Amino acid sequence: MLTFLSIRNFLLFKDVDIDFSPYLNVLTGETGAGKSILIDAINVAFGAKTSPDMIFHDQEHAVITLSFKIPPQAHNLSLILEEYSIPTPQDEIIIRRDIFREGRARSRVNDTVVSSGLLASLKEYLLIIQGQFDPHGLLSQGKHLPLLDAYAHVDVSSLSLAFREWNSLHAQWETASSQQQQNQEQQQLLLFHLQELENLNPQPLEAENLENKVTQLKKAHLILENLNQAYNFLNEQSLPHLERALSLVEHPQISETFPDLVPLLRSGREETFAACELVSQYAEDIMLESDNIQEYEDRLYAFRDLARKHKTEPQLLVDLIPSLQQQAQNLKDIEHQEEILKEKVEEAKKHYLHLAQGISQKRKDAALRLSDTVHRELALLDMPKARFHVEITPLSLEKCGAF
Repeated sequence: MLTFLSIRNFLLFKDVDIDFSPYLNVLTGETGAGKSILIDAINVAFGAKTSPDMIFHDQEHAVITLSFKIPPQAHNLSLILEEYSIPTPQDEIIIRRDIFREGRARSRVNDTVVSSGLLASLKEYLLIIQGQFDPHGLLSQGKHLPLLDAYAHVDVSSLSLAFREWNSLHAQWETASSQQQQNQEQQQLLLFHLQELENLNPQPLEAENLENKVTQLKKAHLILENLNQAYNFLNEQSLPHLERALSLVEHPQISETFPDLVPLLRSGREETFAACELVSQYAEDIMLESDNIQEYEDRLYAFRDLARKHKTEPQLLVDLIPSLQQQAQNLKDIEHQEEILKEKVEEAKKHYLHLAQGISQKRKDAALRLSDTVHRELALLDMPKARFHVEITPLSLEKCGAF
């Protein structure tokens, strides 16, 4: 409802303020008094074309301000304002249009700069200007449903809220669903990598040990040659010499004179024999491990191959397994969330349809009452053959904007 009109420096009006009552307001005046200029000013405020000639002759700037009280049933209007983030304190809309001498114009709604297109949309819900030769407002189908809702005292705010909630959840589910295919492919790839790593079964420090083992075995011929020489020296020279030396000092005259010498030589003989056995064992172990070098190299190659695939170091493969397991679990959780979101979409849809069915029934009942009321009024106006009919046609979900 228009509550206030202010005009500054527009055409013939330099300074005009008009307060409108909530009832019938009548403006009268002889031809040329400026009644039409008021209508022109209102149209300009709602985005009509402007020109510098509209500005009062000695001024550089014209301003037209309209104030409206938002009616409680104007839910579609509220949705438009909410979409453009326009605040409405105390359910009031203040439209201001500034016109400048240099040819530009600026429009604001509650101090928010807006386009002419938005002003035209707001005008559909705020004002009807009906001229003598203009088409009647009832011929505009866009006004039929709001008028019926106002007559039936139908509050569609909860329905609008339910519809937005349903649309929002559906958009979230579509985004999650489109990503789910990629997630499934990624999950399959993760499970394949995990299977490879579990088949390898890397152990802590195993990669470093394999590196050292292969390096040693590649030098085994040098180590084996040295061990063989050491064994030969101990077995063929050291032991016989110790045996000979022991036999000499075991003579009674020497052993009695030098009692500590025999035990010392015997100990040396035993330790040399033990060293000879140990060198022989080492040489045998190296020979056995040399036969298994291909096995060590194959496993080391498997470590390096997987490390290259995952762009990491061989010794870090053992830590990669729990990381991949966590990633696979995260993808599984996302899949579960997508299923939950789908259930929420269905619940929101059911809630919306339940509210919509209730409001549709109220509208149908109100349509019958309105038709009867209008027919009675037509009869009183001596128009018995006139017919007024209100028909409610349900829209499909696609036509009402649901995806």
